[in-house]
Amino acid sequence: MPVLQNDIQTEHLDNTMGQIFFKGTDIIAMTQLGITDKTLNNWSKMHRQLIDHLLDYQPLQSRLLWQQQQRYQ
Repeated sequence: MPVLQNDIQTEHLDNTMGQIFFKGTDIIAMTQLGITDKTLNNWSKMHRQLIDHLLDYQPLQSRLLWQQQQRYQ
């Protein structure tokens, strides 16, 4: 369990396993404001964490696939 910090500058809390835990105030701001300049960073981190979970934390091979596709055209 991560130790909570009282730092306003901290947008999220990192766990030792690389998972990101968002503060409740950040999540409330994300739902109230939607995608804005203020919340875009948190939305990006949340989506990255969701994609990692859905892909079972396997690295993406998109750069390799892109390079292979360019060779065969």
